[in-house]
Amino acid sequence: MKMTSLPALSRPRLMFAAIWAAAALAALSAAWLGAQRIETRGVETLEAALEREGHGWAEVRADGLKIFVSGTAPDEAERFAALGVAGQQVSPARLRDRIVVAPPVLPAAPALSLELLQNGAAVSLIGLVPGADWAQALVARLKALEGNTGVVDLMAHVSAPAEPGWQEAVDFTVTALGLMRDSKISVAAGAVTITAIAASQTEKTRLEAALRRLLPPDVALTLDISAPRPVITPFVFAFALDEDGPRLEACSAGGEEGRARILAAIAAAGLAEGADCEIGLGAPTEDWALAVEATVDAVVRLGGGRVEFSDADLRLVARPGAAQDLFDSAVAGLRGRLPDVFSLSAVLPEAPVSAPESGADGDEAMGFSATRSPEGQVQLRGRVTDPALREAVASFARARFGADGLHDVLRTDPGLPEGWSVRVLAGLEGLAMLRSGSLTVTPDRVALRGVSDAPERSAQVTEAMARMLPEGETPEIDITYDERLDPRASLPTPQECMDLVAAVLADGQIIFDPGSATIDAAAGLVIDRIAEVMRGCAEVEMRVEIGGHTDAQGRDGMNLALSQARAEAVLDALLARGVLTANMTARGYGSAVPVADNATEEGRERNRRIEFRLLAAAEDSAGTAPAGTTVITPQGDRPGAWIKPPPARAEGEGVDG
Repeated sequence: MKMTSLPALSRPRLMFAAIWAAAALAALSAAWLGAQRIETRGVETLEAALEREGHGWAEVRADGLKIFVSGTAPDEAERFAALGVAGQQVSPARLRDRIVVAPPVLPAAPALSLELLQNGAAVSLIGLVPGADWAQALVARLKALEGNTGVVDLMAHVSAPAEPGWQEAVDFTVTALGLMRDSKISVAAGAVTITAIAASQTEKTRLEAALRRLLPPDVALTLDISAPRPVITPFVFAFALDEDGPRLEACSAGGEEGRARILAAIAAAGLAEGADCEIGLGAPTEDWALAVEATVDAVVRLGGGRVEFSDADLRLVARPGAAQDLFDSAVAGLRGRLPDVFSLSAVLPEAPVSAPESGADGDEAMGFSATRSPEGQVQLRGRVTDPALREAVASFARARFGADGLHDVLRTDPGLPEGWSVRVLAGLEGLAMLRSGSLTVTPDRVALRGVSDAPERSAQVTEAMARMLPEGETPEIDITYDERLDPRASLPTPQECMDLVAAVLADGQIIFDPGSATIDAAAGLVIDRIAEVMRGCAEVEMRVEIGGHTDAQGRDGMNLALSQARAEAVLDALLARGVLTANMTARGYGSAVPVADNATEEGRERNRRIEFRLLAAAEDSAGTAPAGTTVITPQGDRPGAWIKPPPARAEGEGVDG
């Protein structure tokens, strides 16, 4: 068989075919590169959006038109949120979810803790403890502590085993509570923190040593025990020097240095042993010790006396009968040494007058006496059982008589009979109810004599003293009533009060606006003067009626209502000016009680009035003024209250009642 060959391709055709092949390859490459660029840009845009919304954990991959979102989401909510962001950037049809959710992390078991608040003998428990049974056992242990008054259980329970060191820490805490009174204890496994207050530095040292000695070896202890100085209020000092020698009755100091200075001053005055001062907060000035030193020196210079500090108030009572020149010099020197913050009251009592002997048993020599002058000066003399009673008597006297003008020259005598303090205080209570008088207390009697300003005062004093004295003991009371001292005796009579009101109305008028119950401004001064009179008669026992009256023009019902409103307006005006109106009443009479002829303008003007009158005891203010009552109107022809005449009216118009 004979073979035939294909015609040979021409050179141009080959070149054309090569060009087309190259173009096709270039187009294919461009398409592929374009697709890659689009995929990359889409991935970058989506990654940026996820990062911006806080989903940086998400990973994005493209495969053709498909977009794969993968990664580990913290939880299901984060997964859905990330897919939502992706769906906003890429068509959901192109998205493929390859996100996995991280397994949930179980919460750790709660740590046990306990806090105990100790206030005296009561304990409060707060915290998280291992079970209700364990909590009940702890409460029972705390209630068994000596002196415990109660346990407040605010603990929460959890079903979890106790951590190592927990029970040892709790056992130590229960033991520690028995050693303290005021504390806060925080307990954790193997650790205890104690914050407490000790009464003194010595107590603090003792408590710290005891707690460290009882501490288990596997428990860590944090201690914060403080021993603050107590707050002393009032900040006091009381010192006396008399024939019995020096006596320190009360002493406060701001610190160790101040206490040393005060005790040195007292020792220089002769009291070398048994004296001490309480250290605390509350001194009115840092120079407290300096002021006490200066005052003790003044007492020594006077040869005796008594000094009392109560915060910044200082009272110096010199020895009775001391020379005036010596007293003036000592007081002047003391004022020069005292800091400015102190207020000094210095008293020089008169020398005591020897009292006559009352009998062979010498009861008067061991008695107590008090006098109150008409000017209010009060002197306390004699003996009391101890310094505590002395201070109680002085405080009682200051409360009942006032500090000004009160002088006491009291001594202590522990040999006084039982019940002495009650008899002294009962006598002072009676003396305080008198304007002036004297009190004598002896082992066998309590005698009170004086002057009162009320006739019933004698019975009141007897009743008050009887309530305080021991059963069966009757005081000797001799009280004279002086009418000149009775404030009620100088009060005006009810009639005099009404006469004063009438005098005011005679000089002025209570004017109302036409046809209304509004008091005209011009009548304000009249109301002011009546109010002044009625305030001065506030203690006078009387019943007063304010009556409103009109003329006969107008209808009776309208006149009655208008008169009632005007009477109430006057009553309200007096009340607004501070007048007690409980004993006053307002009543309108309309035109029923004329005092002049209503046929004339002058008569109608007089009938338009306000009247003040006294009510009889049994009167209920019904009807017109009965016989025996006093109607208060101005003297002469002038009405008790004037009302502005109405403006000119046309005939037939209504009139102002």
